[in-house]
Amino acid sequence: MTDHEKLCKEFCKLTGRCWHEWDGVKTPDFHEIKCTCGYSEVTFLLNKHINENNPTYENPADVLRVIIKDLGFVTTQEFFSLNRESKEMIDVDMILEKDALLKAAVKWLKEEKK
Repeated sequence: MTDHEKLCKEFCKLTGRCWHEWDGVKTPDFHEIKCTCGYSEVTFLLNKHINENNPTYENPADVLRVIIKDLGFVTTQEFFSLNRESKEMIDVDMILEKDALLKAAVKWLKEEKK
């Protein structure tokens, strides 16, 4: 698993979303394996299911959508002000640098959960 995939998995966990992966359980007849979402399939089709359903969060807008939808207005403003004095704007570097917003969101969510 790449560092980016680890970040995506952690972001999913922190926001209550499903991260699809083999859960280590095989069906009684050993012909199928199960995903963490409960989906059961033969190995190569389960891999397809995982690849098609896991979010990549490569676009910072996808991270923002999750934060805004899940956290609400007040909490979202707190997140936006992480690296700025203004609570109305987000730092451009968080958008332009690969995984910067995703890393900041994971870090912030961990601190919020404490």
